[in-house]
Amino acid sequence: MQSNFRIYQLFILLILTFSCQEEKNNNNNNNNDNDVPEDTPVKGKIHIFSESSFKPAILPEKNTFEGIYTNAKIDISFTSERSAIDSFLRGKTEMIVVGRPLNDKELSPFKAKGIKVIQDIMAKDAIAFVLNKNFPDSLLSLNQLRDILSGKVKNWRDISPSFPLGKIVIAADQSNSGNLFFLKDSLGLDIKNIEIFSADSVAGVIDYVKGHSNAMGIIGVSWLSDADNIDSNDYYKQIKVAGLYEDDKEKFSLPFQGNIADGSYPLKRNIYLIYSGARTGLRTGFASFILGDRGQKIILKTGIVPAKMPGRDIEFKYE
Repeated sequence: MQSNFRIYQLFILLILTFSCQEEKNNNNNNNNDNDVPEDTPVKGKIHIFSESSFKPAILPEKNTFEGIYTNAKIDISFTSERSAIDSFLRGKTEMIVVGRPLNDKELSPFKAKGIKVIQDIMAKDAIAFVLNKNFPDSLLSLNQLRDILSGKVKNWRDISPSFPLGKIVIAADQSNSGNLFFLKDSLGLDIKNIEIFSADSVAGVIDYVKGHSNAMGIIGVSWLSDADNIDSNDYYKQIKVAGLYEDDKEKFSLPFQGNIADGSYPLKRNIYLIYSGARTGLRTGFASFILGDRGQKIILKTGIVPAKMPGRDIEFKYE
């Protein structure tokens, strides 16, 4: 009887010991889960937001990065500039790609919480104005452009008798496109009362301009600039790209890579990579890749201008 009681005591002791050890292990696991970040610079999953104009620039970066670091997954939502910035401000994402830096008012909540916001220039591109393939002249002065975008001039014939009849229709991918806000700030315009045909996408803008002789489309030039991209080549064949000039028509400039780089094309802009620096993670790894030599070579290939010129690899052969 006493032997059975001792066996029973030993059994209870083993159960208690096992339970305590399991609880300790669970606590350790919970602590480890809290200590280990959800992602690392080369592993994990993030969701970023990008202004749709910059899709041809950011998508090759994502695809190349994921190809190198197979444990990394980057989801991108392409949207308007305002929507991307709002998503960042509301904490829906920790990284955005937009055409302007955040202003002091937008940065103030982060400063109040002691959170560092990093705003890097990843590239330079430009606004391109596209016209119907049969448009008689593809050169516009900046003053003519101001008159059109401000609503002062509403018909093409008011600019030149050789231009087509009819009302000027301005087409953009979205009515609240960052392209329009950039033009507003750059040209000092009030665009609140301007009628914009919202084509929902850059492809929609191209299609609309292709089918309407009186239309002028506004797009980011990266959609046209990559000579190796089938879509870019196809778009370019369907429309005319307007050249811009100040006063002398002979000194017009097209939104080509060299003209953006040397500043001769007037409506160029920076592309900003904005992200939270609260901790190191996949977004900081992705940012380092984009701003590094390999990422900047990708930018160069797309036909826009990298923030810093990547190095060239030269092989010397000795005999």
